[in-house]
Amino acid sequence: MPFLSPIPACLLLLPFLFPSGTVANVDGDGDGKPAPAPVQKPADATKDKDASPAKKAAEALGDAAKLKRTAAGKKDEEKLEILTKAASAYEQVARDFVTDVETAAEANFRAGEIWRTVKRNEDARRCFTGAANCSAAPEWSARGWLELGHISRRLRKLEEAFKTYGKVLEVAPQQRSQCVDALTWQGRVLIDQKQETEGQALLLSIGARFPDYPVDDIRNVDDVAVDWIRAGRVDEATKLVLDCVDRHMRPADGKEPSEAVRRALDHMKARELLAASPKEK
Repeated sequence: MPFLSPIPACLLLLPFLFPSGTVANVDGDGDGKPAPAPVQKPADATKDKDASPAKKAAEALGDAAKLKRTAAGKKDEEKLEILTKAASAYEQVARDFVTDVETAAEANFRAGEIWRTVKRNEDARRCFTGAANCSAAPEWSARGWLELGHISRRLRKLEEAFKTYGKVLEVAPQQRSQCVDALTWQGRVLIDQKQETEGQALLLSIGARFPDYPVDDIRNVDDVAVDWIRAGRVDEATKLVLDCVDRHMRPADGKEPSEAVRRALDHMKARELLAASPKEK
């Protein structure tokens, strides 16, 4: 009876199949084919793939902000160069994340702030317009319209400024803080246009319309009262100021006035003028 080897015949043939003395790297399928080497992805590509769009947007904004901060302490040409690069970086973020309305709007606004700082008004206007037109990002839209209004006002285009401030209330009425600012600037623009009665009436109406912004109301009342004192309307100014103090020092819903309110009342210029002697006024 022939001798039966306990070693499978296929293993006995390996030296003839692989004369180099090495055994093939067989994959897990058992088909005898060499297993492919694992594909190594670049670390950055893996990171980009794993990061969420929101995280990428936040990182991009953070990088631009970090670049802007490096301008602190620098002077003249060096500072200008850094700020210019930072503004360009923000604009690139706006382009890269154009479908992310919130990110694009903020990036445009931040770029506009820098261009305004370095007095490149046309670039500032372009970027603020980009933010203003993002009505789906109401905070940045409102702030963009405010800045566009400021640009027109500084150029003494007062009618255009008045209308531009009005866009804040039109497109972002839910942004109450910016609405208060817009109405305040509209009142001041009217005064600049020698429409004092209309402008002062507008300033005095804001407090009733936005009672949750008492500090703004105090400042607006103060501005009007100072104008009245200087125009000789002392009695009217006195009543206006006393009513304002009483209104804001009175506890509301069982709560005492905040420190900010107290400070605003204490720093009213009109109260200082009224307490001064006639010659000092």
